[in-house]
Amino acid sequence: MRSNGILKVGFLLLLVAVQSSLFAQQGQVTEFFPYSEYRIRIDGAVDNQARIYRSAQPPAIAIVSGLLSSAVVLRPQTYKVESLSTTFLMENGENLKVTAGQTPHEVGRFSIGKTTVDFDFEGHKMSLSVRPQLLKQQTAADLQAFDKIYATRAEEYTVDPEFVRIIDGFPAEATVTVYFGSWCPHCQLMVPRVIKLAESLSGPVQIEYYGVPNQQGGPPDPIVNDKKIEKLPTAVVTLQGQEVGRIVGNEFEKPEVKLSEILFAEKQKMGNR
Repeated sequence: MRSNGILKVGFLLLLVAVQSSLFAQQGQVTEFFPYSEYRIRIDGAVDNQARIYRSAQPPAIAIVSGLLSSAVVLRPQTYKVESLSTTFLMENGENLKVTAGQTPHEVGRFSIGKTTVDFDFEGHKMSLSVRPQLLKQQTAADLQAFDKIYATRAEEYTVDPEFVRIIDGFPAEATVTVYFGSWCPHCQLMVPRVIKLAESLSGPVQIEYYGVPNQQGGPPDPIVNDKKIEKLPTAVVTLQGQEVGRIVGNEFEKPEVKLSEILFAEKQKMGNR
């Protein structure tokens, strides 16, 4: 896990890996994928509306901002800053495709500081840095404000109403705590489904969120250690302060299914007492 604010563990490791690879290629990028670990400052101010993407092969980072007339393309192999007209970019779901045959042109080079990648573009001073992590207690609104991908993917997910009725019919208060990492790509895929589920509930079951730090080089979170959270995301279901079940791994594909199973089993135990 990565400690907060150390760019070397992100962009710089990508740079080192590329430079050390005998097979690294300087080719044309055809598609970029969302990459929310970084934020961009333009003339000293964070542009929260900018979208940042990356490609794996050849390695590159793309930045699209309403404050710029063209997209920025950064090439870790060569330190090049390139410009690509947004007319050659097409959204493909959450991804960004480059029109066939179109290539960006070089406009400068970037430099690497202790925690930033710095460059000039269209007369602006630009600075790329690691985005601060969401830590400890958070709300769904916090996640959606942090990265719009949480809201977008929540909107795309369809909750099964049959399982919602089972959850809403649970006769006691229960809490679902979702342990996630704002730096964790798998969490960005699965946690939005829980957000959509929470929006669909009207009964006594409450869902909350707990941000886990990327711990490489940093101190562990004592609550995460105490709960023995080994994988992210993990949802812990508690009843009167006692854990009664967890949602892990592929169970997040349809979180309402596993949650309804846990609560139905607890309801059966209540009836037998």
